[in-house]
Amino acid sequence: MNWKLATAYLLLLLLVACTGAAVGETAVSNDPVALGRRLYVPACAGCHGEQGEGYVSAVPAPALNSSGTLWQQTDQQIYDWIADGKLDGDNPMPGNSNQFTDDQIWAIVAYLHTLWSEEQQAAQP
Repeated sequence: MNWKLATAYLLLLLLVACTGAAVGETAVSNDPVALGRRLYVPACAGCHGEQGEGYVSAVPAPALNSSGTLWQQTDQQIYDWIADGKLDGDNPMPGNSNQFTDDQIWAIVAYLHTLWSEEQQAAQP
C-alpha cells in the first residue's frame, strides 16, 4: 500500500513540474526579443556572428550590432532584407520569408535593436 501511495505522489510531482515548465516557456515565447534571439542564433549567426559582429570571409556579412550601420535603416527596411534578401554587390543575403512568419521576422528585428547602443536606438529613423 505504501508503495502505491509513493508512486502516486511521485507521478503527481512530475505532473506539476511539467506543467510549471510549460507555463514558463509560454511566458518566454511571448517576448518578441527572446523569440528573435532564439531565431537569430541558428539562422543568422553563422554569417553575422552570435553578437551581430559580422564576419569577413569568402562571403562577407556586415555587422548588425552597434559597430555596423544597420541602426541607420528603418525597421521596415530591416524586415524587408530579412524577408526578401538583399543583393549588395559582393554581399548577397538570401531571403527568409519561406522560413519565418511575419511575426517571427518582426521578432528578429526587435532582437537586433538590443545589439545597438541606446543612442543608436534613439536615432534610428
